[in-house]
Amino acid sequence: MLLGRELCMRRFMVLIIAVGLFSQSRLEAQIACSGDGCAYLPLSQATLDQMFYDFKTQYTNKLFEDMAVAASLANLTSAPVGSVNLYGWTMGVSAGIGYVPVTEVTIPITGYGELKDIPRAGAAVNPRIFFGANVGWLFNAPYDPWEPEDSEPGWFSLSKFDVYGSVMQDKRKFALDDKGGDLSVQTRNLGFDVRYHLVEGKPLAGGPMLRFLGVSVGTGFHRASLDIEAKQLQDQKIKIALTGGSNLIWDGANIMTMQSKATTIPFEINTGLQMLYVLNLTFGAGMAINKGSADFVMTRVGPVYLSSDSAALMAALAGQTVTSSSYNSYLTMQLTGTGTAPKSMIYGKLGVDLNIFWLKVFAEGTFTKQAYAGNVGVRFQM
Repeated sequence: MLLGRELCMRRFMVLIIAVGLFSQSRLEAQIACSGDGCAYLPLSQATLDQMFYDFKTQYTNKLFEDMAVAASLANLTSAPVGSVNLYGWTMGVSAGIGYVPVTEVTIPITGYGELKDIPRAGAAVNPRIFFGANVGWLFNAPYDPWEPEDSEPGWFSLSKFDVYGSVMQDKRKFALDDKGGDLSVQTRNLGFDVRYHLVEGKPLAGGPMLRFLGVSVGTGFHRASLDIEAKQLQDQKIKIALTGGSNLIWDGANIMTMQSKATTIPFEINTGLQMLYVLNLTFGAGMAINKGSADFVMTRVGPVYLSSDSAALMAALAGQTVTSSSYNSYLTMQLTGTGTAPKSMIYGKLGVDLNIFWLKVFAEGTFTKQAYAGNVGVRFQM
């Protein structure tokens, strides 16, 4: 048992050293093996340098880009399309999430082997409080297409324009697992949108039973930043398949921070239908101009061993005789990098609103070729 405690204490000390390295953002990315057991592993410094180079060029650079894409998509999820053309005012809260789906990749290590089944994905969250109003309503010149006595406004009427503003600053912490892992997320965003009623809505059949919600075109300016810190302190295994047929197991702890910034200018067109009064279906498409980046730092540290050494580990934990190759070897890696958002993206939108008198519960999806975003929330509309 004493040997087991000593082993745990050694792991803890190596983690503390890694955290110290991690906090010094000026350090270049690196990978190194420490401990007497490294001499018994096929891990020369030249091999580690090659492993780091292949890991960074084939994995982390693309990971950074996925994060930047996700941040730009989350930034598209501004005030909801909802009624397409607004005739009064609306206000509510929403949470937008940009997501690049998880893919498991295998990374060849030149002349050595390969890293197996490493997950890669991108994610960003963008909560908002928003308010919107029809400009004609604001200046006491409203137009309601569902009122027969209201004559349709002219092309340059104030009631042809809707304006929206959104803002949020929030900080949350979540548990990642039951082993002490956690995730801290801090978001800040600000947005402004203008929409023009290209075509006004009109009843199609049976009054409110089936309505055409009109067509709107719009643009906006959205700026958001996202800070993430994630810790996974136990049992995050990576398997390195060696060319000789055996496996090297890296049982590491991960500590990661990411700061992303995104500025998005969308141009989009939207339309929709209202059915049975309680359901709005909206459809849209657009193009967004983006500027942004995701800065990423990750430290990973933990024991590294040949898979054939698992019996020796069990003996060590049981206080039995231990060979020189039994887990007295630790691999530490630090990665830094930056991914940039795509300069432009084409996207489609699909939304559903449930109308409960003045309360609207909504969900919208935004889709691109390689990723997607979701926006859910509640709002009041008059």
